[in-house]
Amino acid sequence: MKDRALLNLCFDQNSDYKESIEEIRSRINILEKEEKIKYRESEAHELRKSDYEKLADEIRSLRPQKRGTVVAKRKFPLPLSNSKKLNLVNTPVLLVRSGNGTLEYVFPCLFGETYYDISKGIDHLDASLPDFVPLSGVMEDTIADTFLSNLPIYEEGMMLLGREIETSAGLADIVLSDKNGKHVIVEVERDATEHALGQVLRLSAGYGKKLNLTRTKVRSAIVCARVHEFMRDAAARADVDIWKVS
Repeated sequence: MKDRALLNLCFDQNSDYKESIEEIRSRINILEKEEKIKYRESEAHELRKSDYEKLADEIRSLRPQKRGTVVAKRKFPLPLSNSKKLNLVNTPVLLVRSGNGTLEYVFPCLFGETYYDISKGIDHLDASLPDFVPLSGVMEDTIADTFLSNLPIYEEGMMLLGREIETSAGLADIVLSDKNGKHVIVEVERDATEHALGQVLRLSAGYGKKLNLTRTKVRSAIVCARVHEFMRDAAARADVDIWKVS
């Protein structure tokens, strides 16, 4: 018989989302009564600074292929802020561990184009426990890995400088250098959209400002799995490359 999963709900009782905690608690209690889980709560005022750091480190250490995106991005509340600190001010966080203490899931998360808030995360647990079934969705990290493994196909002479690089406008998914020494700021998305176009331009400007680079020294690009022709035209006008990954 498998050990029961352990669910740990972390939240700030004084936050704007406090009214949703009782509903989350009720749903978890249903799982608990079915004897699929153990459950405990951690309120923000009970957590020491070292506890915050430990939880943030544990969340970051979970492989992206399992946890999806957990650092603040776009319009979705996520467990970690842009500075990669525990983000209980904006969202409760549900950590799901196996019986041996291994972290299996964290909610909320953005998995590909699918946003798993805590309610949707509980739906997933209800359907899959006692097994830990992978979350579904095409991962942006998978798109990024495929792209980086085949850089010469998209442009000769490009080299990786880093991933999740901080700029004054947020985190750049990928930063490359091209054969002419220019820095290439890359936004990775499932679909190339107007949002992605605006985002990569903001990140490029923030990156150039942070490193005191002139506009001619910074390029912008979107890596995606799907793109409409009108977006290619819009990107071309903004001098943004679009590279499509199969």
